[in-house]
Amino acid sequence: MSLTDRLNDAPLPTPPTKYQKHSELDYETGKGEAATGAVRGRVSDERTLLQLAGIDPDAFRIVGKTSQWTKTHHDREDTYSFFFQFERITPDEESPGAAWLASLIRPAKPIKPAKTPGLPMVVCLADGQLGKDGPDSTGPGDLDNRYKQALAKVAWKVKQQRPSVLVIADNGDPVEGITSSAPNQIATNTMEFPEQLQAWQRRLTEAILTLAPYAGETHVAAVPSNHGEVRNAMGKVGYADHGIGIAKTVEESFNLLAPNRFNLTFHYPPTKYDVITYVTVDNTVVAFTHGHHAGTYDRIPQWVANQAASTRSPMADARIVCHGHFHQPGYRESRGRAIVSCSMFDAGSAWFENKTGEHSKPSITTFTVKDSGVYALEFVEP
Repeated sequence: MSLTDRLNDAPLPTPPTKYQKHSELDYETGKGEAATGAVRGRVSDERTLLQLAGIDPDAFRIVGKTSQWTKTHHDREDTYSFFFQFERITPDEESPGAAWLASLIRPAKPIKPAKTPGLPMVVCLADGQLGKDGPDSTGPGDLDNRYKQALAKVAWKVKQQRPSVLVIADNGDPVEGITSSAPNQIATNTMEFPEQLQAWQRRLTEAILTLAPYAGETHVAAVPSNHGEVRNAMGKVGYADHGIGIAKTVEESFNLLAPNRFNLTFHYPPTKYDVITYVTVDNTVVAFTHGHHAGTYDRIPQWVANQAASTRSPMADARIVCHGHFHQPGYRESRGRAIVSCSMFDAGSAWFENKTGEHSKPSITTFTVKDSGVYALEFVEP
């Protein structure tokens, strides 16, 4: 036997009482605490941690943060013990997607008051472009923290207002993609494409979990967008859209998790060929679209008017139109309609600023609906 083998076979040290192997379960609440006891090497997989503590990973899950005790050995691998809290997985949470939502997503805490109690409210998340590099970010973690700060402020507004109807809208470009501006876009990304999709799924879920408890009913609207399009190096492939796909995945996850927990309704364009999603709020039709089909910011009013003139489009009945894409927050009225240009939440568009000189701060767009009009419009910054 080698010296290394003899050292590794040496007895493990005894950790402090808290970190000695144990598991305690409150059978009434289905919650408990446990520790793995001393092990060689760091462990991060939650199923392995549960098994080390003698707990069935198919019946229980870890909640909250896991703390560790470490004993350093200069002649062999360090020794660790891990302490954590756990809870029973209920039968209606057997889906892996539902368990992921329940155990990992935590609502942001409201931090700032607002006014106008009871009126329907719209919250627009536009142009997150997760994974994009830019002049206004030191990395994905920084952007995520800023988003949570802004969401916390929006949560307080919703909590104070207690809207009878809440609309959470994805106004497009939730991810940066890797082929939206082929062939060199991937060179400026900070996240791999699967990470971008997962991050947006988490962010949309977090917004719903944070805001929906304070509303009478919640509607989630999603639209297709240029960065959401399924593309290859040659351009658009078919009509599929990653933003639409994620919204449908989140919808299915909520249905599996707790179909009666929130009064949720998801909305999409009528067909795969359409680019506008309509939601009726307090007898007012609100249209959500990304806006890139208009070409430029100044052409949005005419593009909306052209849509309204088409016999195939319900735009004629819309009184409020919300769009993104141009990273330029604003409000206009045209032909009797209110047009809200939603603010962005990306890392900054260096190419757009270099071309036009325009830039704006990241924020979340909110407003209330009253008498078929837009009231209390605010671009909520971190």
